[in-house]
Amino acid sequence: MKQGEIVAIIVALVLIAWLMRGFFTGMKKGLAKSATPAAPRKKTYTLKAGPAPDLIDMPEPTDKTFTYRVEQQAAKARQRLWMRYHDRSGHITERIIEIYHPEDDAVVFAWCCLKRGPRTFARHSIQLWRLLPERFEFDPIVDQYWEEEGTRDMSDKLPWLRWLESQPEHIAKRYGVNSLK
Repeated sequence: MKQGEIVAIIVALVLIAWLMRGFFTGMKKGLAKSATPAAPRKKTYTLKAGPAPDLIDMPEPTDKTFTYRVEQQAAKARQRLWMRYHDRSGHITERIIEIYHPEDDAVVFAWCCLKRGPRTFARHSIQLWRLLPERFEFDPIVDQYWEEEGTRDMSDKLPWLRWLESQPEHIAKRYGVNSLK
């Protein structure tokens, strides 16, 4: 393994640990009540944060094709996904995503934890992937964005920040945007 790859893996592990801190805080509370994850509450709009968890061992990435079936399973289980992605510009990035609407065989509609916003990913450009042993908290605002904007043509689709500006002020502020309303 090259030194650059080792550094990239360490950075990815630190990022994952930072992102998982809220998950483990919620798991402590949830496991005391029952072994099954609770159904999402409809009107909860607060993001939770907590202390960083211990690092966990992750399975090796797979170079198998990221299929629509795997995408559906990950979305249903609300399980995060790590992937190495090759974009149209030729850049290769590593992302952790949360899949919201598994509705398309060619495109993955997700929340990107790195860019902190909704993103679409071409399925054929996912080079490596692995399901992470962690779940994400369903965000109804992100879900609403994909419901309204996900299937629109790119020329009609509102970017995330412009869409937030059209939302009620308390929703826009949650993501650090001042609403125009």
